[in-house]
Amino acid sequence: FGQCLQYGTGIEENDELATKWYFVAAAQAHPQALYALGAYYYCGDGFLEENEVLALRCFAQAAQNAQHPGAMFMLADALLEGGILETNTELAARWLLAAGDRGHRGARSRLFALLTFQQQNIPQTYRKKNSSSKFTDASRQTLRRRKTELYFHS
Repeated sequence: FGQCLQYGTGIEENDELATKWYFVAAAQAHPQALYALGAYYYCGDGFLEENEVLALRCFAQAAQNAQHPGAMFMLADALLEGGILETNTELAARWLLAAGDRGHRGARSRLFALLTFQQQNIPQTYRKKNSSSKFTDASRQTLRRRKTELYFHS
């Protein structure tokens, strides 16, 4: 029901009410609700302030408990970026592989890019500065764009 309210599918769009329903479903460990709340927190959308710590908690619960591929991708992204989570390329690669195995094309592409970079012996400082951060920003922009595209095409 939260998704219907979020995207205005069969009902008038209402982010505030969608957020409330996502919290109800997330309390029952519903994977899509956890992912949606994570996206809200990550982007500061809906009626939630941007909070990467809470976003990553939601993504982690959706990824670990329910094997949600989008949540797995977002965790990998955070592990590659560093900051809130300590940079861990090996663990990020595992999450990307798991998400890719569940059909997440972006995860497959990112894993391929990550492995290609490592094989080229590019210094770690260059990789961290120039390869990871653009993906985190792209992840945030993709989440925002997805909502905008659905809004304008419905």
